[in-house]
Amino acid sequence: MTLTNVGNRDLDTSHFGGQAIEFTSSARVVDVLAKLSSPSSQRVIPVSFNGNRLDLTPGTLHRRQALVYRALVDGADPTVDAVATLSNGDFVRHQVTRPDESAFQRRVALIAAAIGVVASVASAAISAFAANR
Repeated sequence: MTLTNVGNRDLDTSHFGGQAIEFTSSARVVDVLAKLSSPSSQRVIPVSFNGNRLDLTPGTLHRRQALVYRALVDGADPTVDAVATLSNGDFVRHQVTRPDESAFQRRVALIAAAIGVVASVASAAISAFAANR
């Protein structure tokens, strides 16, 4: 998940009513694997998780700062939604396209499944042939 302040002002805790910035996921969050800031000289807002929820502790998101949180989730193709309200602004969702390697991995998985089916059919045919002898 990437959270970017594209505005020309810092967003401090008052913009979020002094509350945590809460996000919900369609999949259960197992762990937060990485927390990054760009530029790296700016502080990463700490995050906690519980079930399908990610909470960013109250903090400042500086102008033109991007925060990246990489999480391990239990579920396929999760979506993330902002629950927090933002005064004088909006949250905008951007879909990130999957890298080409994902399509390659899907093709490899399909080929492996097809090989598994062929191997099962061949094994059953050999067993049937041996039983009829």
